[in-house]
Amino acid sequence: MTNQINHNSNSRWYSCSLVLVFMFQAGCATTPYTSVRQHPEFQSTKADFAKVVLFPPDVTFEHMVFNGDNQRMAGKEKSLADSLVNMTPKALADRGYQISPFTFEQAAQEDSEFAFEMEQLRDAYGRASIELYDKAMVKVTESRNFKKSVGTVVNQFCERAEANAMLVTRFYGFDKSGGVMAKEIISAALFAALTGSYPMYPAKGSAVEVALLNCTTGDVLWSNAKANGTVSADVLKLALDELPHR
Repeated sequence: MTNQINHNSNSRWYSCSLVLVFMFQAGCATTPYTSVRQHPEFQSTKADFAKVVLFPPDVTFEHMVFNGDNQRMAGKEKSLADSLVNMTPKALADRGYQISPFTFEQAAQEDSEFAFEMEQLRDAYGRASIELYDKAMVKVTESRNFKKSVGTVVNQFCERAEANAMLVTRFYGFDKSGGVMAKEIISAALFAALTGSYPMYPAKGSAVEVALLNCTTGDVLWSNAKANGTVSADVLKLALDELPHR
């Protein structure tokens, strides 16, 4: 399967600062807090969502440079997207889900209207995500009461794929040039001189957001967001390991 990578401004769904927030809070949060968001009816209806179609992952990777004109790295994005696509079926199968073999890219190449509607779905999920993750971590008791939807834009894709759920994946990664790292070392030294505390500035990092959508209503059934200090699609496994078994 080939991957369509969205290069418009909406694909820049995570700033570096938000990645660092997830990295910090994931390391410091106690058990009652989670990055999971779940529809209140998902636990009782999850058996109804056996067959999942995989929406092409939306991947952004940036090389951060001294002048702030960060560089998108298309080759790296393609490699990361391929890795995400390759590891997702097994991760879902391990949780009891079946995968639809539907190929979005072929359909988009054959039908320009279909490609446009794919962008509409990306935008719809982007809007839902802003509300889902206005805070990185929430109490576990709060995490089971999220009611967000992408609307009926999802319906036609699922009908073609003969699926009753869709998985949407978004990935952001970055690394830094030597100039950026040198600037941060100086900044950290000044901060430490003033406060007595030395801040840490990771040289690289990545984050993933993954969501399971109801193909009939467009409701976000379940979502999770994870980040770590490496640039690897393996961060997806951290997120999907918390998906409930069917």
